[in-house]
Amino acid sequence: MKLRKIICVAIVALLAVSSLAGCGGDKKQQATGHLTYWMGNYAGASELDNYGKMESVQKIHEAVGVEVEYVHPSSAAWEENFNIMIASGDYTDMIYWNWASKYTGGYEGALNDGIILDLTDKTDKLPNYSKILADNPDVDKTIRTTDGKLLFFATVKEDTSLNSCYGPMIRKDWLDKLGLEMPTTIDEWYTVLKAFKTGDPNGNGKADEIPMAATKSPGFKNFAGAFGTRNGIYVKNGKVVYGFMQPEYKAFVTEMNKWYKEGLIDSEFAALDKTTADAYMSNDTSGACMGWVGSGMGTYLAAGQSIPGYNLVAAPWPSLEKGGKAYIPQDFDRITSTDSGGVITTKCQDLDSAFKYMDYFYTEEATVLLNWGIEGKSYVVENGEKKLTDFVTNNPDGKSRNQAMGLYANTSSGAPQKIMAADAFAAVQYGTPQQKEASIVWNEGDRSLMTLEWPLTADEKAKLSEIEGAITTYENEVFTKMVMGTEPISNYGKHMAELRNRGIDEMIAIYQTAYDRFMAK
Repeated sequence: MKLRKIICVAIVALLAVSSLAGCGGDKKQQATGHLTYWMGNYAGASELDNYGKMESVQKIHEAVGVEVEYVHPSSAAWEENFNIMIASGDYTDMIYWNWASKYTGGYEGALNDGIILDLTDKTDKLPNYSKILADNPDVDKTIRTTDGKLLFFATVKEDTSLNSCYGPMIRKDWLDKLGLEMPTTIDEWYTVLKAFKTGDPNGNGKADEIPMAATKSPGFKNFAGAFGTRNGIYVKNGKVVYGFMQPEYKAFVTEMNKWYKEGLIDSEFAALDKTTADAYMSNDTSGACMGWVGSGMGTYLAAGQSIPGYNLVAAPWPSLEKGGKAYIPQDFDRITSTDSGGVITTKCQDLDSAFKYMDYFYTEEATVLLNWGIEGKSYVVENGEKKLTDFVTNNPDGKSRNQAMGLYANTSSGAPQKIMAADAFAAVQYGTPQQKEASIVWNEGDRSLMTLEWPLTADEKAKLSEIEGAITTYENEVFTKMVMGTEPISNYGKHMAELRNRGIDEMIAIYQTAYDRFMAK
């Protein structure tokens, strides 16, 4: 286990202040109707200091007939609090945690250490969760271990449209001012960015435009999709490949180097953080970027209200040629995270109540509660459709939609577990027509580059942890240097050889094994 400086005195002190009812000890199992759940405070963006104060969660307690005490660790010492609790051997009935990345051996390690309960043969106690998995085999295969064990409760996306929250965005008012059409190919993007560079679209009489805002984590890598490849691992004709190793990726890097040399991409992108890119997109300096529909587009549209005519919209994923395939260079997992999950621990003395409580989150009633909140307060039904109330959309206290909705429900993926509804997410997170349209635009394209997360064994994870980080870091460094021209693209072959020296073939082989195993289920 990853334990940080576990000191007996600290354990004793923690136990003294947070003795937890209903778990620990050698008591016989008994129906207490009281459970304890250790997790972060997922009360949305509200000011509630405890998840149990969210009104939708209180309704769930009433429906299930179980009282749940939510134990929230200090946000400043979350991992340390978790480690101390686990080391003490006295932990809550349920825990929501980053098991895959922050516990040695992940879920299986926690199972082998006697911490979490194996749910594999308990599905008769979990009828609603079982139905979700049975109706969605891709979800079922993704969350099980390599030998088929079911160990955690996941947050499941209702459909893949919830993945369409990141993509290319462009100033429509700049296009209109310069008499340009929406770019749909790489050549058209080049033409548009050149016009942004030379046509003074911000109208200040200065050549100060930075056409493409970017950061040291270059979102413009997603333009690789136009070339029929993508960043990182994906499947091509049944074989796992690594984007940088594909000939199409070299063509993509060559194009990005051309854009950079001509000043179409921020010359300082390799050293910039998101704050700078945000400023450029908000203060009439840049006309395009890759970004999130909420923290990107939503932020920029709000800030741009002071600029006459400011209009930022989603651009479609580009193709290489007119009428060619426009690939979506992202993933389509319907699990918000296989890293984080809710588990029932072996210390739980009231398993019947725990099963009933955890399973209820996957009912239609809970889905409405956890995504839309309380009827008449956070939403109303008009003509058969749910609609947010003015309290949420135009809060009298000036709260954002997220903050106002957070009193009743959490529409984002940050929940202990639930079914994440696309309509509720869009209603709360997408406050403008441009954002709603973006989720549609970015969901259109060829999906053959999209991939799922394939379960890995503990040994596979351990080996990947040794080599994958170094490979990714090296590839990112080379990509940046080649785009900026400090490393000749003619050296591409040399760098592919270096990636092989660093274990890229072994990394691909591990993922190939995982993919083949996944497809055989």
